[in-house]
Amino acid sequence: MFIHYNACCNSDYVSFIQQMETAEKPKSLTEDEAKVYDRQMRLWGVNGQKKIREFSVILCGVNDIGAEMAKNLILSGIKQLTLIDDTVVNDERTSLLIKKNSIGMLRSEASREVCQQFNPSVEVKVESVKSLNETLLEGCDLLVDANGNFKFSLHLHHLCSVSKVNYMCCTSLGVYSFYSMNCFSSNEDKNFEVPTKALHLDDSGKNSDVDREIVNLVNNKQFRSVKKCFLIICAKLLFEMKHDRMLDFKRHPDDADEFLAMFDKVKARIMDRSDVKIAKEELINLTVRLPALSSVLAGTASSTVIDAALENPFPSKFAFFFDALNFFGQPCKIDLISFLKNSAAIS
Repeated sequence: MFIHYNACCNSDYVSFIQQMETAEKPKSLTEDEAKVYDRQMRLWGVNGQKKIREFSVILCGVNDIGAEMAKNLILSGIKQLTLIDDTVVNDERTSLLIKKNSIGMLRSEASREVCQQFNPSVEVKVESVKSLNETLLEGCDLLVDANGNFKFSLHLHHLCSVSKVNYMCCTSLGVYSFYSMNCFSSNEDKNFEVPTKALHLDDSGKNSDVDREIVNLVNNKQFRSVKKCFLIICAKLLFEMKHDRMLDFKRHPDDADEFLAMFDKVKARIMDRSDVKIAKEELINLTVRLPALSSVLAGTASSTVIDAALENPFPSKFAFFFDALNFFGQPCKIDLISFLKNSAAIS
Protein backbone atom coordinates (compact mmCIF):
# COMPACT_ATOMS: atom_id res chain seq x y z
CA MET A 1 0.00 0.00 0.00
CA PHE A 2 1.13 3.56 -0.59
CA ILE A 3 0.97 4.59 3.08
CA HIS A 4 4.16 4.33 5.13
CA TYR A 5 3.68 3.93 8.87
CA ASN A 6 5.84 6.03 11.21
CA ALA A 7 5.94 4.67 14.77
CA CYS A 8 5.34 7.05 17.66
CA CYS A 9 7.36 7.06 20.84
CA ASN A 10 6.23 4.39 23.32
CA SER A 11 4.25 6.62 25.71
CA ASP A 12 2.44 8.47 22.95
CA TYR A 13 1.80 5.22 21.11
CA VAL A 14 0.24 3.52 24.16
CA SER A 15 -1.90 6.58 24.81
CA PHE A 16 -3.02 6.67 21.21
CA ILE A 17 -3.93 2.96 21.21
CA GLN A 18 -6.01 3.47 24.35
CA GLN A 19 -7.86 6.30 22.64
CA MET A 20 -8.44 4.09 19.62
CA GLU A 21 -9.88 1.31 21.77
CA THR A 22 -12.22 3.61 23.69
CA ALA A 23 -13.21 5.86 20.79
CA GLU A 24 -16.70 5.46 19.44
CA LYS A 25 -16.61 3.95 15.96
CA PRO A 26 -18.29 6.15 13.34
CA LYS A 27 -21.61 4.83 12.11
CA SER A 28 -20.25 4.61 8.56
CA LEU A 29 -17.65 2.01 9.63
CA THR A 30 -18.54 -1.55 10.50
CA GLU A 31 -16.51 -3.58 12.97
CA ASP A 32 -14.97 -5.54 10.10
CA GLU A 33 -13.97 -2.30 8.36
CA ALA A 34 -12.45 -0.97 11.57
CA LYS A 35 -10.25 -4.07 11.69
CA VAL A 36 -9.28 -3.82 8.03
CA TYR A 37 -8.32 -0.14 8.33
CA ASP A 38 -6.81 -0.43 11.81
CA ARG A 39 -3.22 0.33 10.77
CA GLN A 40 -3.95 3.37 8.64
CA MET A 41 -6.38 4.73 11.24
CA ARG A 42 -3.36 4.97 13.54
CA LEU A 43 -2.10 7.60 11.09
CA TRP A 44 -5.18 9.73 10.57
CA GLY A 45 -7.53 8.50 13.28
CA VAL A 46 -11.02 7.07 13.26
CA ASN A 47 -12.64 10.32 12.18
CA GLY A 48 -10.14 10.60 9.35
CA GLN A 49 -11.10 7.14 8.13
CA LYS A 50 -14.74 8.15 8.33
CA LYS A 51 -14.05 11.09 6.01
CA ILE A 52 -12.26 8.78 3.58
CA ARG A 53 -15.19 6.36 3.78
CA GLU A 54 -17.47 9.17 2.58
CA PHE A 55 -15.21 10.18 -0.33
CA SER A 56 -16.21 9.37 -3.92
CA VAL A 57 -13.83 9.37 -6.90
CA ILE A 58 -14.29 9.11 -10.66
CA LEU A 59 -11.28 7.63 -12.46
CA CYS A 60 -11.07 8.38 -16.16
CA GLY A 61 -8.48 6.13 -17.80
CA VAL A 62 -7.53 2.71 -16.41
CA ASN A 63 -4.01 2.53 -17.86
CA ASP A 64 -0.81 1.86 -15.89
CA ILE A 65 -1.15 4.97 -13.72
CA GLY A 66 -4.92 4.70 -13.50
CA ALA A 67 -4.76 1.06 -12.39
CA GLU A 68 -2.31 1.90 -9.60
CA MET A 69 -4.48 4.81 -8.51
CA ALA A 70 -7.54 2.56 -8.45
CA LYS A 71 -5.76 -0.01 -6.30
CA ASN A 72 -4.47 2.59 -3.83
CA LEU A 73 -7.78 4.39 -3.43
CA ILE A 74 -9.78 1.19 -3.03
CA LEU A 75 -7.39 -0.10 -0.38
CA SER A 76 -7.63 3.22 1.46
CA GLY A 77 -11.36 2.58 1.89
CA ILE A 78 -13.11 5.32 -0.07
CA LYS A 79 -16.88 5.17 -0.48
CA GLN A 80 -17.13 4.77 -4.23
CA LEU A 81 -14.88 4.48 -7.28
CA THR A 82 -16.33 4.96 -10.76
CA LEU A 83 -14.21 3.60 -13.63
CA ILE A 84 -14.43 5.21 -17.06
CA ASP A 85 -12.40 3.81 -19.96
CA ASP A 86 -13.99 2.86 -23.29
CA THR A 87 -10.79 1.54 -24.87
CA VAL A 88 -10.81 -2.14 -25.79
CA VAL A 89 -8.41 -4.58 -24.13
CA ASN A 90 -5.99 -6.01 -26.70
CA ASP A 91 -3.24 -7.12 -24.33
CA GLU A 92 -4.02 -8.65 -20.95
CA ARG A 93 -0.52 -7.91 -19.68
CA THR A 94 -0.91 -4.13 -19.76
CA SER A 95 -2.61 -3.73 -16.38
CA LEU A 96 -2.60 -5.35 -12.96
CA LEU A 97 -6.40 -5.11 -13.02
CA ILE A 98 -6.93 -7.06 -16.24
CA LYS A 99 -7.68 -10.77 -15.87
CA LYS A 100 -7.27 -13.52 -18.45
CA ASN A 101 -9.92 -13.90 -21.16
CA SER A 102 -10.54 -10.14 -21.19
CA ILE A 103 -9.53 -9.52 -24.81
CA GLY A 104 -12.22 -7.49 -26.57
CA MET A 105 -13.79 -6.14 -23.38
CA LEU A 106 -13.88 -2.48 -22.45
CA ARG A 107 -10.98 -1.73 -20.13
CA SER A 108 -13.29 -0.35 -17.44
CA GLU A 109 -15.48 -3.46 -17.41
CA ALA A 110 -12.45 -5.76 -17.49
CA SER A 111 -10.96 -3.98 -14.46
CA ARG A 112 -14.07 -3.92 -12.31
CA GLU A 113 -13.89 -7.45 -10.88
CA VAL A 114 -10.30 -7.21 -9.65
CA CYS A 115 -10.98 -3.76 -8.20
CA GLN A 116 -13.91 -5.12 -6.24
CA GLN A 117 -11.80 -8.02 -4.95
CA PHE A 118 -9.28 -5.57 -3.48
CA ASN A 119 -11.91 -4.24 -1.08
CA PRO A 120 -15.52 -5.52 -1.17
CA SER A 121 -16.68 -2.65 1.07
CA VAL A 122 -15.93 -0.08 -1.66
CA GLU A 123 -18.59 0.37 -4.32
CA VAL A 124 -17.00 0.01 -7.76
CA LYS A 125 -19.06 1.30 -10.68
CA VAL A 126 -18.48 1.52 -14.43
CA GLU A 127 -19.63 4.34 -16.69
CA SER A 128 -19.00 5.24 -20.33
CA VAL A 129 -17.19 8.32 -21.61
CA LYS A 130 -20.48 9.55 -23.07
CA SER A 131 -21.96 9.71 -19.58
CA LEU A 132 -19.35 12.23 -18.41
CA ASN A 133 -21.40 15.32 -17.64
CA GLU A 134 -22.38 17.55 -14.74
CA THR A 135 -25.05 15.07 -13.64
CA LEU A 136 -22.52 12.25 -13.26
CA LEU A 137 -20.26 14.54 -11.22
CA GLU A 138 -23.02 15.22 -8.68
CA GLY A 139 -21.92 13.62 -5.43
CA CYS A 140 -18.36 13.15 -6.71
CA ASP A 141 -15.54 14.66 -4.66
CA LEU A 142 -12.65 14.22 -7.10
CA LEU A 143 -12.09 13.30 -10.73
CA VAL A 144 -8.75 11.60 -11.46
CA ASP A 145 -7.85 12.04 -15.11
CA ALA A 146 -5.40 9.47 -16.49
CA ASN A 147 -6.95 9.23 -19.94
CA GLY A 148 -3.72 10.00 -21.83
CA ASN A 149 -5.11 12.64 -24.20
CA PHE A 150 -4.61 16.19 -22.99
CA LYS A 151 -7.15 17.69 -25.37
CA PHE A 152 -9.83 15.60 -23.67
CA SER A 153 -8.26 16.50 -20.32
CA LEU A 154 -9.05 20.16 -20.98
CA HIS A 155 -12.71 19.21 -21.38
CA LEU A 156 -12.64 17.31 -18.09
CA HIS A 157 -10.86 20.21 -16.37
CA HIS A 158 -13.57 22.62 -17.52
CA LEU A 159 -16.32 20.21 -16.49
CA CYS A 160 -14.87 19.94 -13.00
CA SER A 161 -14.46 23.70 -12.65
CA VAL A 162 -18.12 24.23 -13.54
CA SER A 163 -19.24 21.44 -11.21
CA LYS A 164 -16.93 22.52 -8.34
CA VAL A 165 -15.30 19.09 -8.24
CA ASN A 166 -11.60 18.69 -7.49
CA TYR A 167 -9.60 17.70 -10.55
CA MET A 168 -6.36 15.71 -10.81
CA CYS A 169 -4.45 15.02 -14.03
CA CYS A 170 -1.80 12.26 -14.19
CA THR A 171 0.38 11.38 -17.15
CA SER A 172 3.78 10.01 -18.09
CA LEU A 173 6.08 9.93 -21.09
CA GLY A 174 8.69 7.21 -20.78
CA VAL A 175 10.88 8.00 -17.79
CA TYR A 176 9.18 11.35 -17.11
CA SER A 177 5.86 11.84 -15.37
CA PHE A 178 3.74 14.38 -13.52
CA TYR A 179 0.43 14.97 -11.85
CA SER A 180 -1.37 18.23 -11.20
CA MET A 181 -4.21 19.16 -8.89
CA ASN A 182 -6.85 21.84 -9.25
CA CYS A 183 -8.90 22.36 -6.13
CA PHE A 184 -12.33 23.70 -7.03
CA SER A 185 -13.98 22.76 -3.72
CA SER A 186 -14.06 24.47 -0.34
CA ASN A 187 -10.87 22.92 1.12
CA GLU A 188 -8.49 24.94 -1.02
CA ASP A 189 -5.84 27.15 0.57
CA LYS A 190 -7.35 30.63 0.24
CA ASN A 191 -4.03 32.31 1.10
CA PHE A 192 -2.31 31.01 -2.01
CA GLU A 193 -2.87 32.81 -5.30
CA VAL A 194 -1.80 31.26 -8.60
CA PRO A 195 -0.80 33.56 -11.47
CA THR A 196 -2.86 32.84 -14.58
CA LYS A 197 -1.84 35.61 -16.97
CA ALA A 198 -1.20 34.19 -20.42
CA LEU A 199 2.25 34.12 -21.97
CA HIS A 200 2.56 34.58 -25.70
CA LEU A 201 5.35 34.14 -28.19
CA ASP A 202 5.25 36.74 -30.93
CA ASP A 203 6.70 36.34 -34.43
CA SER A 204 10.10 37.67 -33.38
CA GLY A 205 10.44 34.98 -30.72
CA LYS A 206 10.36 37.46 -27.82
CA ASN A 207 8.08 37.02 -24.83
CA SER A 208 5.72 39.99 -25.07
CA ASP A 209 3.54 39.26 -22.04
CA VAL A 210 5.64 37.32 -19.56
CA ASP A 211 4.19 36.27 -16.25
CA ARG A 212 7.22 36.78 -14.01
CA GLU A 213 5.99 34.60 -11.18
CA ILE A 214 5.71 31.49 -13.34
CA VAL A 215 9.01 32.18 -15.09
CA ASN A 216 10.81 32.71 -11.78
CA LEU A 217 9.35 29.51 -10.38
CA VAL A 218 10.48 27.38 -13.30
CA ASN A 219 13.93 28.96 -13.33
CA ASN A 220 14.73 28.84 -9.63
CA LYS A 221 17.49 26.59 -8.30
CA GLN A 222 15.17 24.16 -6.53
CA PHE A 223 13.34 23.43 -9.76
CA ARG A 224 16.51 22.89 -11.78
CA SER A 225 16.61 19.13 -11.20
CA VAL A 226 13.24 18.56 -12.89
CA LYS A 227 13.33 21.37 -15.45
CA LYS A 228 13.95 18.92 -18.29
CA CYS A 229 11.01 16.84 -17.09
CA PHE A 230 8.86 19.98 -16.99
CA LEU A 231 9.78 20.93 -20.56
CA ILE A 232 9.20 17.41 -21.89
CA ILE A 233 5.81 17.09 -20.20
CA CYS A 234 4.73 20.52 -21.47
CA ALA A 235 5.81 19.67 -25.03
CA LYS A 236 3.96 16.34 -24.82
CA LEU A 237 0.71 17.87 -23.59
CA LEU A 238 0.82 20.70 -26.12
CA PHE A 239 1.34 18.13 -28.87
CA GLU A 240 -1.73 16.21 -27.71
CA MET A 241 -3.71 19.44 -27.54
CA LYS A 242 -2.80 20.24 -31.14
CA HIS A 243 -3.22 16.79 -32.73
CA ASP A 244 -5.81 15.17 -30.43
CA ARG A 245 -3.66 12.04 -30.15
CA MET A 246 -0.62 10.74 -28.32
CA LEU A 247 2.95 10.93 -29.57
CA ASP A 248 3.88 7.91 -31.68
CA PHE A 249 7.42 8.00 -33.04
CA LYS A 250 7.02 4.64 -34.80
CA ARG A 251 3.80 5.24 -36.71
CA HIS A 252 4.45 8.94 -37.24
CA PRO A 253 8.21 9.57 -37.71
CA ASP A 254 7.57 13.31 -38.14
CA ASP A 255 6.38 13.45 -34.53
CA ALA A 256 10.02 13.46 -33.40
CA ASP A 257 10.97 16.69 -35.15
CA GLU A 258 7.74 18.43 -34.15
CA PHE A 259 8.17 17.37 -30.53
CA LEU A 260 11.75 18.68 -30.42
CA ALA A 261 10.64 21.99 -31.94
CA MET A 262 7.84 22.27 -29.39
CA PHE A 263 10.33 21.53 -26.60
CA ASP A 264 12.49 24.46 -27.76
CA LYS A 265 9.49 26.79 -28.00
CA VAL A 266 8.39 26.01 -24.46
CA LYS A 267 11.97 26.57 -23.32
CA ALA A 268 11.99 29.97 -25.00
CA ARG A 269 8.63 30.85 -23.55
CA ILE A 270 9.83 30.49 -19.97
CA MET A 271 12.96 32.48 -20.87
CA ASP A 272 15.23 29.56 -20.02
CA ARG A 273 18.84 30.26 -20.94
CA SER A 274 20.27 27.09 -19.40
CA ASP A 275 21.87 24.26 -21.36
CA VAL A 276 18.90 21.95 -20.76
CA LYS A 277 18.10 20.24 -24.04
CA ILE A 278 17.00 16.94 -25.52
CA ALA A 279 18.71 15.22 -28.43
CA LYS A 280 16.94 13.05 -30.96
CA GLU A 281 18.85 10.04 -29.64
CA GLU A 282 17.25 10.57 -26.22
CA LEU A 283 13.73 10.10 -27.53
CA ILE A 284 14.07 6.39 -26.78
CA ASN A 285 13.68 7.38 -23.12
CA LEU A 286 10.22 8.69 -23.96
CA THR A 287 8.99 5.42 -25.45
CA VAL A 288 9.78 2.91 -22.70
CA ARG A 289 6.99 1.50 -20.55
CA LEU A 290 7.85 1.49 -16.84
CA PRO A 291 5.11 0.07 -14.60
CA ALA A 292 7.30 0.78 -11.56
CA LEU A 293 7.30 4.49 -12.45
CA SER A 294 3.51 4.42 -12.62
CA SER A 295 3.48 2.92 -9.14
CA VAL A 296 5.70 5.68 -7.75
CA LEU A 297 3.68 8.48 -9.32
CA ALA A 298 0.36 6.92 -8.34
CA GLY A 299 1.57 6.50 -4.76
CA THR A 300 2.42 10.18 -4.50
CA ALA A 301 -0.78 11.25 -6.22
CA SER A 302 -2.86 8.96 -4.01
CA SER A 303 -1.43 10.62 -0.92
CA THR A 304 -2.67 13.95 -2.29
CA VAL A 305 -6.11 12.44 -2.84
CA ILE A 306 -6.15 11.29 0.79
CA ASP A 307 -5.24 14.84 1.87
CA ALA A 308 -8.27 16.06 -0.07
CA ALA A 309 -10.47 13.40 1.55
CA LEU A 310 -9.21 14.39 5.01
CA GLU A 311 -9.99 18.02 4.14
CA ASN A 312 -6.40 19.07 4.75
CA PRO A 313 -5.74 22.53 3.27
CA PHE A 314 -3.35 22.64 0.33
CA PRO A 315 -2.61 25.02 -2.57
CA SER A 316 -5.57 25.41 -4.89
CA LYS A 317 -3.37 24.57 -7.87
CA PHE A 318 -0.06 22.75 -7.99
CA ALA A 319 1.92 20.13 -9.88
CA PHE A 320 4.44 17.39 -9.14
CA PHE A 321 7.14 16.38 -11.64
CA PHE A 322 9.11 13.14 -11.43
CA ASP A 323 12.30 12.27 -13.33
CA ALA A 324 12.88 8.51 -13.12
CA LEU A 325 16.34 8.75 -14.70
CA ASN A 326 17.57 10.63 -11.65
CA PHE A 327 14.81 9.32 -9.36
CA PHE A 328 13.96 12.83 -8.26
CA GLY A 329 10.60 14.48 -7.79
CA GLN A 330 9.69 18.12 -7.21
CA PRO A 331 6.34 19.67 -6.26
CA CYS A 332 5.59 23.25 -7.25
CA LYS A 333 2.76 25.72 -6.87
CA ILE A 334 1.79 26.28 -10.46
CA ASP A 335 -1.43 26.15 -12.45
CA LEU A 336 -0.03 23.94 -15.21
CA ILE A 337 -3.38 23.39 -16.94
CA SER A 338 -4.03 27.11 -17.44
CA PHE A 339 -0.35 27.62 -18.25
CA LEU A 340 -0.62 25.16 -21.15
CA LYS A 341 -4.10 26.21 -22.19
CA ASN A 342 -2.83 29.75 -22.70
CA SER A 343 0.23 28.41 -24.50
CA ALA A 344 -1.58 26.62 -27.31
CA ALA A 345 -0.73 29.39 -29.76
CA ILE A 346 3.00 28.68 -29.60
CA SER A 347 2.63 25.14 -30.96
